[in-house]
Amino acid sequence: MTFRELKRSSQVLLYLIHFPDALPKLADCIKTLDSEETARMQRFYSEKLQQHFALTRGSLRQILGQHLNLDPADIRFEYSEQGKPFLKNHALQFNLAHSGDYCVIALCLQDCIGVDIERCSHAHKPYYGIAKRFFTRQEFLALAHCSIHEGEDLFYHLWTQKEAFLKAIGQGIAFGLDHFEVSTDKSKAFVCNIQDPLFASKTWSSQSFTQPDGYRIVVTKENAMDQIDWA
Repeated sequence: MTFRELKRSSQVLLYLIHFPDALPKLADCIKTLDSEETARMQRFYSEKLQQHFALTRGSLRQILGQHLNLDPADIRFEYSEQGKPFLKNHALQFNLAHSGDYCVIALCLQDCIGVDIERCSHAHKPYYGIAKRFFTRQEFLALAHCSIHEGEDLFYHLWTQKEAFLKAIGQGIAFGLDHFEVSTDKSKAFVCNIQDPLFASKTWSSQSFTQPDGYRIVVTKENAMDQIDWA
């Protein structure tokens, strides 16, 4: 990981961690975890999931430690009612997500930020039924007019946009996936028609990435996002 400085609120830093490549750092990551994180790690039923959790949270602590000039083990997280971690009384904002063999960590200054990564499996999952039940009518119709393969790709594009926005506002799926719309054009990412007046009054920016191969990443933040750097 390369350290890059955040210089303004419209800049976003993205860190991509490949779990197999990061395994040599597992012991160092585990040492940075607090007692609550250690207990959470131990509750996972498989060694692989324990490793992924430790690498994700340990990498987050190491990255934040670089930006805050703190020992990673000394960082103290606060948690929202929905369980979103944050740093109390600090301008540095962050979010993280993991899927398959990767995790992604997003940083910015001041503004709310959310990120999602999904491994795009073409295992013919029941995306059509999920979209019909939970997405807006416009989103569902866009999927309904696609072939199976194209529909799966579009589903992941819609899903990652929705997850990134929900994580940016610190809400879960119970907020309502049909209470806002996202782009049905796979070359674009945006959020619109937000029903909640508090969040509708804000400006939101989104960017989608089809990397690494077989995955899709979306980052969404409050206000402008005019520079994204991969660290």
